[in-house]
Amino acid sequence: MSPNVLATLTTAPLRELLRADIRLTDVFYRHKLDFCCGGHQTVAQAAKRAQAPLERVLEDLEQQLRFGSGKPWAPKSGPCTSWWSTSSLIHHAYTREALTTLAPAVAKVLQKHGNMRRELDTVAELFAALNEELQAHLQKEERVLFPYIVRLEQAAQGLPYSPAPFGTVENPIRMMEAEHDDAGRLLEELADVTGQFTPPEEACNTYRFVYRRLQELDADLRLHIHLENNILFPRALALEQELRPTCQ
Repeated sequence: MSPNVLATLTTAPLRELLRADIRLTDVFYRHKLDFCCGGHQTVAQAAKRAQAPLERVLEDLEQQLRFGSGKPWAPKSGPCTSWWSTSSLIHHAYTREALTTLAPAVAKVLQKHGNMRRELDTVAELFAALNEELQAHLQKEERVLFPYIVRLEQAAQGLPYSPAPFGTVENPIRMMEAEHDDAGRLLEELADVTGQFTPPEEACNTYRFVYRRLQELDADLRLHIHLENNILFPRALALEQELRPTCQ
């Protein structure tokens, strides 16, 4: 890897690297680098925070980039957001299904094994808090923010534009990003208390199912938060800024 590419990988914010190549989420997740709420961090900063060896992280990034595409990688100029349409970024189906499936399973595991595994009390409490947080969060996005973002997209294509009832899209985005931070902290606590979602050797099938689904939900939410914070929301802010002068 050339010194210039190495320097870019070390010092570029995680969110910018993911805008250029979404495949890097695999490496970031493997080393527990916070690429969603912590997407503003550089690789070096995120590795230090996660206590991950920077040299190993960079080696894995190089392997992913070299063998994933079969050709040398170079940073693209400008925010590479055209890969993601607004409709592909606005989705909550998996999140709702995972929460609905996990709720009774978490309760069952706590009932059956809670007397022997005291950490399950904490797992149940954290999951309940995450479930409550996300259910309210998803409704606010679906009923308020996302419809307005769709109207911005439609106005950019020539349809009539009407200003938001909440003044500017900055206001709900700021709230959604704060709630993303709260969800991120709950995910970190869940990962810590479960030993990175590792069930005990004697765990039953339901126990293992809960930990596997929690890990899948963790991975999906981190990617989802990254896509919203670092692609969808900046796109909406830019669109509103472009449309406002023509509609005042």
